[in-house]
Amino acid sequence: MHDGTRRPDHPEHEQHEGLPVPTAAQVLARTLPAAALLVGGPPALVHWGVDETGNARTGWITLAPALLMGVALLVQHLVQAPRPRLDAHRDQPALRRWIRIASDSGRLPADPRTRTAAGALACGQLETAALTLAGIVGVIGIWVVRAETWWAVTAVLLMLIALVPAVRARRSERYLTAVHADRPTG
Repeated sequence: MHDGTRRPDHPEHEQHEGLPVPTAAQVLARTLPAAALLVGGPPALVHWGVDETGNARTGWITLAPALLMGVALLVQHLVQAPRPRLDAHRDQPALRRWIRIASDSGRLPADPRTRTAAGALACGQLETAALTLAGIVGVIGIWVVRAETWWAVTAVLLMLIALVPAVRARRSERYLTAVHADRPTG
């Protein structure tokens, strides 16, 4: 009879709970291939897909940014650091609070499942910030290629939007550092 609780001997439990939370360095290293696509792709698309007057050289160029984003996200999914999955039904605001508390004080949640779930969320926040920054660098690259003020304004606006992921990334990095500092050695 199934009562809805997860048991430690259940294979699904082992699959998700048995994975260690990666370090911040591991998360960022695994983000590099997708970030490289987001840094180099947009300037390359504009350089080869748009003429000097700003008109598309071919009709496909209008779909190219979406395709580039899709490929970058697929690459990120394929190479991301292995970690426990974040349950969709977890209380993410509570996990964010734990990340903030650990970032400020170094105090981690006592419950191992909460600690692991917050670690998985911290990994995602770190990846989001890295990919957002890479996209902004790509827009700055377009500005360098096209030398049009519109791209500089777009980059500045994106930087303002990126402030929230940047703050969360710093907290997430501190949380992951605290998690790995708290592990027993031996």
